[in-house]
Amino acid sequence: MARLEKNQIPDDILAFAQEHLGAPVVEFANQAGGFSQGAAARIRSAQGSRAFLKAVPREGFEGTYSLYERERNILAALPEGIRVPRLIAAYEAHGWIALLIEDVEGHHPETREEMLAVLDSLLTLPTADAVPGIPDAAADLERPFALWAEVDGSFPALTPWARRNQSMLREAAMRALEAVGGKRSCTQ
Repeated sequence: MARLEKNQIPDDILAFAQEHLGAPVVEFANQAGGFSQGAAARIRSAQGSRAFLKAVPREGFEGTYSLYERERNILAALPEGIRVPRLIAAYEAHGWIALLIEDVEGHHPETREEMLAVLDSLLTLPTADAVPGIPDAAADLERPFALWAEVDGSFPALTPWARRNQSMLREAAMRALEAVGGKRSCTQ
C-alpha cells in the first residue's frame, strides 16, 4: 500500500510540525508498512528534536481519516504513566488531519520473539474501564485479527515478510485477542 509522500502534504501541516518542534523540519523519512495510506514519517528538526508525523486528507481517505481522529482522541485521553508514545499536537483544518506523536526508536517486529514481546506488552496496558472514553480493544480487534485465519499467500496487500510469516502472524493475532481479554484499551 502506497503512502502519501512529503510533497503531497500541505505546507500548513509542515508548518504545524515545525512550530511544535521549534525549528524547521530538515529530515522527513517515510515509514513503510502500517495499515493506512496516510503519510507516516519520522521527522527531525534543525535543532534535533524528533517526532512521528501522520497526515491524511478526508477526501478519498475517509477510513484512514476516521482512524486518525480516533487515535488522536485516545492518545489525548491516556493517563500519564503508560508506556506509549504521547500525542504532541494535533491538526485538523482544510480537510486534513495530522498527528504529531513522540518518536520512539524501534522497528516493526520481525521475529517470533519480537512479536511475542509486543503481545506481552499488551498486558501492561490499563483496562478500558480504568480510562473513561477508551474503547474496548477486544471488541475492536476481534474481526480484524480473525481475518488472519482467512488470509492466504495470494492476498495482494501482504508484504514479502508477512507472506513468509503468515503462520506466526495468525498465532500472534489469536494470542493478542487472548491478551486483551475484552478489557484492554486500544488506540486504533
